[in-house]
Amino acid sequence: MSLHHQKRIREIRKILSNLESRIDIIESLKRFKDIVLVNEDNDLIVLVIQKVHSILYSSYNIEYIEILLDIIHSEEAFDELFRIIFSFENRPCLPRIINKLRNKNELIIFKYLKELKNNRLFNNLSKEMDKRYNEILDTVDFDH
Repeated sequence: MSLHHQKRIREIRKILSNLESRIDIIESLKRFKDIVLVNEDNDLIVLVIQKVHSILYSSYNIEYIEILLDIIHSEEAFDELFRIIFSFENRPCLPRIINKLRNKNELIIFKYLKELKNNRLFNNLSKEMDKRYNEILDTVDFDH
């Protein structure tokens, strides 16, 4: 194992320890984001989201969600985060989450449209996405 790899593992362990101890959460998540943007590892992303579940459920800190949304690119990771997003249902920060979702992978979000449509706060996002998908489908030439 290379020295760089060992250093990275120690750094990730420190981040996980900070998250579990609720120490420097924002800085730890930002550092983790920097690491993952260079070397994307979906299993590691899911692990970190699982580690911050209790923090997110108890604090409702929108910054945590925004940082995590920046690094999620897989359905599995989004599944983990989406459970947390639904816990923000009656929070004033929910519109910020919705705006952030608009910029994420719509195919992943499409999976949740049925659930989103049942939530009045997400209703506008789902209508907007339905409209965009219909526009895209209208431009597809199925005869070729």
